Amino acid sequence: FFIEADFKAVAPTESPSRMTFSVESRSLARLSEVTQLIELYNFTSDQYEVFDSRVIRAADSTATVEASGDLSQYVEAGTLEIRARVGFERVSNAGAIAPKPKLLYRVEIDQLSWLIAN
Repeated sequence: FFIEADFKAVAPTESPSRMTFSVESRSLARLSEVTQLIELYNFTSDQYEVFDSRVIRAADSTATVEASGDLSQYVEAGTLEIRARVGFERVSNAGAIAPKPKLLYRVEIDQLSWLIAN
């Protein structure tokens, strides 16, 4: 992705019963669409996992992802760190990745939130 932002926080527990991540964002790209990708970091596999991919537009929209299964794999043992990454990529109207020389676009992230339940 051409734009990526990493976010870190501290969970209240190593073994949450529920974990969600939300991002409110919008695109200010003209004559093209922007795809937003949300990933959560899995400390067991030592890599980010894709949880959501969607086209965002000029109006604010909120995407919420919820992790499932063994949620402790998304919490670093000892430090309780949790990580998320949000990426953006401009896509031409025809659906292809826009060429690099024409990368002039802007995205705004208005709000991020984690919900971690014990």
